[in-house]
Amino acid sequence: MPDNNDTTTLLVWIRPDGTSMTGEKDAVMAAYWQAGKVGSLTDLRIHAPVVAKADDWQPAVTSKGFTDLTVDADKAESIKKRAEAIKAQGFALPDPWFAAGTRMMQVGVDTYKKTHREWADRPLAVDAMRSTAQRIREERRTDFVVRVGDLRMDADGGLGRKGLRSSPIESTAWRRIYKMLQGVGVLPDGVKLLATLDPATRAQIVNERLAALDPDKEVKIGLRRNTAIGGWAVFRATSTRYPIDGQADVLLDGLADTMDGLGWRGSVVYDTGSTDVTFDACHMVDPVSLDPAVGDVFRAGVKGSTNDAADGRYILVPVAGRIVCINCTMMDAYAPGYSKLHRGSMEAALAASFAVVQKAVTVLPVFAEDFRVLRDTPVMDLPWERVVGTKAAHEIEDVPTALRALVTAGKVDHGTARDALVQHLLTSFKAESGTGSVADVINAVTRTAHERLVDECKRDTLERQAGALTQSFARLIPVAAQAR
Repeated sequence: MPDNNDTTTLLVWIRPDGTSMTGEKDAVMAAYWQAGKVGSLTDLRIHAPVVAKADDWQPAVTSKGFTDLTVDADKAESIKKRAEAIKAQGFALPDPWFAAGTRMMQVGVDTYKKTHREWADRPLAVDAMRSTAQRIREERRTDFVVRVGDLRMDADGGLGRKGLRSSPIESTAWRRIYKMLQGVGVLPDGVKLLATLDPATRAQIVNERLAALDPDKEVKIGLRRNTAIGGWAVFRATSTRYPIDGQADVLLDGLADTMDGLGWRGSVVYDTGSTDVTFDACHMVDPVSLDPAVGDVFRAGVKGSTNDAADGRYILVPVAGRIVCINCTMMDAYAPGYSKLHRGSMEAALAASFAVVQKAVTVLPVFAEDFRVLRDTPVMDLPWERVVGTKAAHEIEDVPTALRALVTAGKVDHGTARDALVQHLLTSFKAESGTGSVADVINAVTRTAHERLVDECKRDTLERQAGALTQSFARLIPVAAQAR
């Protein structure tokens, strides 16, 4: 019986062949990871199974310090080939500060695991984008084209057509409205002066200036529901060439559709006042798959921004992250992306966004290839008998029956009632725009983990099961193709 006062965690690893290894946690875990996570682990202090997570991973070798370095020749060669391919895609990769393939110090290993854990805690990028897009749509934005000669400002400071109801003006729109008045004797910095005047005096000045402009010139005035004001407000004033098909909600939804199923995580920040939207989305390779060393490219994705107020520009660039130091200092590299002013049709922006995302996908070939294979493979082409057994495989006809079979076989299981889990999975599947591919199965499991239908512990379980199934399916598909 272990000494309860002993704080050392002892594990026993039972290998698939029946042999075992017993020792302190770090040593046993390292051997377990190196063997590919096969067999079972038990904590001898509490006699309970141990679930190995990415945080438990430990490389076989680390550098002891800046003057005691270990270089992995095999890693160095693979890193060199990958870096050349990534540079060929246009990424300006930073050079590592130590030789490529140099093993990180323990502090670097710990930093990588911490960074991966923080990335894994972020929301799925597609969910964040769609949520923000919906928030923007709830503003009920609308635009109307009006002759300058028909515009009037009332004594309360509202702007609208002559004889019709006017609307308050948001601060961002004021700058554009003032810009329309320039060239007719208004002071260059007069927008600040106007802001200090009482509304009636301000309206008198603005109406005089409007009367001095070409009355037939047309401008586009944008309105939206402003919760702070409690009604409609003018949030932009633009030329008639300003597009309505390139609003942030359209672009975010389009991006989400483009990267749906990739499992990228990220964030979206929407500044309501300025209408600035900034976002990022990326995939970070877990330490087990990457076995990170100096020079490894460990992250890839996109960053971008857009603005709907007036002279906004839509920007989207692919980004890749590289480890440059033995303490896991990380630096980002960028490749040429896409940029367009909000002028004319924005239809081409969505096609260009797809190309930028695809360029980012090529940076991490193992991850990208797994999902490409899954997306390109109909669910019925997977050798399901090798996943759920021959009897259950005969009952699989589509994605829903495949999900049921996985739950019945225990391949997807978070410890609650099977019927409830199946229902969660089917609900998630219906929410996706699937094509009947193997990727739809993975997406349903991943979405269930992030729909707040399960608690944090169960979410982690489902995420790990989704990752394991992805790798398993990707390995089985080529086998099935050869059999055919």
